[in-house]
Amino acid sequence: MADVRPFRGVRYNPTAVDLSLVIAPPYDVIRPDEQRALHQRSPHNIVRLELGFARPTDSERDNIYTRAAALLAQWLQEGVLLRDPRPAFYLLEERYAQDGAELSRTTLFAAVRLEEYEKGVVLPHEHTRPAPKEDRLRLMTACCANLSPIMALYRDPGGLKTLLSDVRKRRPVATCTGLEGRRFSFWVVDEPAEAASIARLLSPLPLYLADGHHRYETALVYRDRMRATHGGGGDAAHSFILMGLVEIADPGNQLFSFHRTVSGISDSLLQALHRRIGQVFDITPLPVAAFAVEGLRRLLQEVVTCPPHRAVLGLVDSNTKQLSLLTVKSPLPAGLLPPAPATELYQCETWLLHEALLRPVLGGDARAPQHGQVEFVHGLEEVARALSDGGAQLAFLVRPMPLQVFEALVRAGQRLPPKTTYFHPKLPTGFVLASLEGEL
Repeated sequence: MADVRPFRGVRYNPTAVDLSLVIAPPYDVIRPDEQRALHQRSPHNIVRLELGFARPTDSERDNIYTRAAALLAQWLQEGVLLRDPRPAFYLLEERYAQDGAELSRTTLFAAVRLEEYEKGVVLPHEHTRPAPKEDRLRLMTACCANLSPIMALYRDPGGLKTLLSDVRKRRPVATCTGLEGRRFSFWVVDEPAEAASIARLLSPLPLYLADGHHRYETALVYRDRMRATHGGGGDAAHSFILMGLVEIADPGNQLFSFHRTVSGISDSLLQALHRRIGQVFDITPLPVAAFAVEGLRRLLQEVVTCPPHRAVLGLVDSNTKQLSLLTVKSPLPAGLLPPAPATELYQCETWLLHEALLRPVLGGDARAPQHGQVEFVHGLEEVARALSDGGAQLAFLVRPMPLQVFEALVRAGQRLPPKTTYFHPKLPTGFVLASLEGEL
C-alpha cells in the first residue's frame, strides 16, 4: 500500500517575493538560454537552487551543490522561504491554453514513502542512466531537501476527485501567472481529518512514475546512505520523497511523444533499414514535400488519425524527399517482431520502432546504437531542421501513446524505450519544497 502523507512544506514567503518570478520548469527540460533567463528573472528564482552555474574555479568545497545549499540556508534565515507550522497536503491547479481551448490540471503534492520497484507500490516505465543520478544525489546530499517534485499518476476509483474539487472551491492561498502564460492557483490542505481522508483514499492505489525516475532512484540511494550513517525510524523525512500526484484521466494531463531522427549510417545500412521497414510495415507514400513543417504536420495527422489497434509510424526520407505512412503488417510477420511479454507492447510504436527496426539493423540500444546516431526530437520544426541541414537521413514520426496502453504496460511491469512519453504540462518547481532533515 502507498504511504502518502502530509508534510511541513517549505514555501516562498508571499510578502518577500513575487511567486510568478520565482517558479521554474523542471531542471532537466531547461535549455541553457532559459537557465540564464531564469537566473536573471529574480535573485530568488528556484533555478538558483535547482540548476546553478558551474565556475572554472569549482572545487570540492565550492561548487554548484555547496552554493545551492548555502543559498537555501540563507533564504531560510532571511525569511525568503518559510516552513509551514504543521503538516499539509498542497493542491495546485494550473490553467493553460492549447489549440484555442483552455485546459486545467490538478496536482496534489505529498510526501510518499520510498519503496523499491519490486514491491509494486511505485511503478516505473523507463530505465535510467548513472550521470543524472549522480548529479541529483550530490544536490540532495548538499541541501538535505527535495527541491522539486517528481510526477506520478494514479487511477481514482472515486471519492478523491470530489474531495479535491471541494478544496478548489475555497479561496486559494496563492495565485500567479508564469511559465508560458499558465495560470496557477495553490491551496494548503492542513485540516487533520481532511488530510487523513486524502491519505486513506490514495493508500490502496499503485502510483505510476511519469517524470522523475532519476530523482526517485537517487532518493532511494540517499535514504539508504542516511540510514547507514545516521539511522532514523520509519518516519524519518529521508524515507519519503516529494511527489506531485495527478489523476491519470485528468483532462488537462496530456501525453505527447518524441520523434526520432537517424543519421550517420552507411548506404548499405540505410538500404538494409529500408528492407527491414518493408518487411515489417505496409508502406503508403504521401504526395507531400518532405522538408516543410506543413508536410510533416500533415503526415503526423495521418498517423494520429489511424485506428489505435494497429501500430503506425510516419517515415521521412531526406534522400528521396518522400513521406510515407507505415502500418504494421497484419498478421504480424513471424520471426521479425520480438516476442512481447505484454500484448500491449505491439501497440507501442516506440517499442516496435526500436526492437523491430533499429536494433536489428543498427545494433546497440536506442541511446547508443552500434552504427549511426538516433536523436529524440519533440517538435516538428526541429525534425524539419534536422532533415534539411542537420544531416538526418531518416525521421520517424511517432504519435502519442494512449494513456490506457501506458497504464496497462506499467502495471505489467514493462520498461519502455527511452523518450516514449512526454507528459504535458511539466510540473512547475518552486511552489513547495520538502526538507529531508529530522522526522516527517
